[in-house]
Amino acid sequence: MILRSPADYSVGMTDTASDAYSIPQESIDLRDMIRQISEEQIAPRAHDIDASAEYPWDIRKLLGENDILGLPFDSEYGGTGTGALMLNIAIEQIAMSCASSSLILMVQDLGTLPIRLFGRSASSAAMSRRLASCLAAPAVRSHRPSRSPSLRLAPTRARCARPPSLTATSG
Repeated sequence: MILRSPADYSVGMTDTASDAYSIPQESIDLRDMIRQISEEQIAPRAHDIDASAEYPWDIRKLLGENDILGLPFDSEYGGTGTGALMLNIAIEQIAMSCASSSLILMVQDLGTLPIRLFGRSASSAAMSRRLASCLAAPAVRSHRPSRSPSLRLAPTRARCARPPSLTATSG
């Protein structure tokens, strides 16, 4: 198998085609900020997170303080409004330092998807703002993990509790 460099694939591309696949400078700047946070603050904790197998609440707080948990949300709901590409770039940058910590952002996206897609406007807006600002956390559970290795969203009902918690119950 011959590995080629990205430059080999750009031969003959027009400026229009390359512009269509370019990443905006704002996204590059955000990516670089996330990379710096990951390398300086998440990577040093990666071994301890994996060794203890405990949820890294301090990393979740760090991601919230830097608006990284707001990536899945539109700006009108307290998020960054930067879209799916930036979300995936952020997950990749965090995963390079600590795969376990990147799951925080993946669950933030997956766990809030039903709220963002199907929630009633007033209640989903309020919940989205709480989730984007790290005042609440989404929940995803494995349905009968002994029988099915795949994760799926279980029927849930969200109840607002005292901040910073969110209680999701089967229902």
